[in-house]
Amino acid sequence: MKAWIGAVALAGVMATGNAMADGNKLLSQCKIAIRGNAGADTNDAFQAGLCFGLVQGVQETLLAYDNDLPKVKRTCIPDGITKNQSVKIVYKFLEDNPKYQHELETIVVIAAFQDAFPCKG
Repeated sequence: MKAWIGAVALAGVMATGNAMADGNKLLSQCKIAIRGNAGADTNDAFQAGLCFGLVQGVQETLLAYDNDLPKVKRTCIPDGITKNQSVKIVYKFLEDNPKYQHELETIVVIAAFQDAFPCKG
């Protein structure tokens, strides 16, 4: 039951904003978010908000359902990581791994966190 709820929550995160957007769109949105001057343009503010919202939503979903995942898929996200740090991790992951730029944005965020914070042992 818990896994089903997690799948529904993750699907909801995927459907927010631009339905089924890919890593290319996320890269663009997170670049705006990192730049930090999104207030100058309403569309930029919206795009930055989509990046922050998606990254935060996936991060919280991973934390909430981590024990229900197979050990090889778990992440060990440290306490105290900020929203800005999380966005930078995703942005850098996309820059360093262009093969993910065509993937669904939710898959990209999960892969970025798994890459940055693998569980040891």
